[in-house]
Amino acid sequence: NLLLVFINSIIKDSSLPWNNNHLIVGFLFFNSVRILGEEVVFRGFLLVRSFNESNKVFWILSVGQALVFSLIHATIPNDLIGKIALGIYAFAFSVYVGWLNRKFNSILPSWIIHWMNGLQTLIFIYN
Repeated sequence: NLLLVFINSIIKDSSLPWNNNHLIVGFLFFNSVRILGEEVVFRGFLLVRSFNESNKVFWILSVGQALVFSLIHATIPNDLIGKIALGIYAFAFSVYVGWLNRKFNSILPSWIIHWMNGLQTLIFIYN
């Protein structure tokens, strides 16, 4: 989200030699790589090893990775209400996509949903 604020400030600077399409394509590429990295760390490295474990082990690890994920994302907003709201959303999101990954035995579902969430944020900012 900080990247989106930065991109928005660049787009508003009409003296730069590129147009909105270049920045949007660049953002989409960067967003894909960034989100893949987050998914590999949180739902891949921290969670995928528990897919074959008992439900108890999986859910303990799922809540743990979701807690770390939400605490990191809660640092983005400047206001307390935004931090709390984004933290709760990121926690619920992380638990849900962790469950999806276990169901499909892959991090691909969470990467796709996480990427679409980033795209939704981009669209929201520019409308």
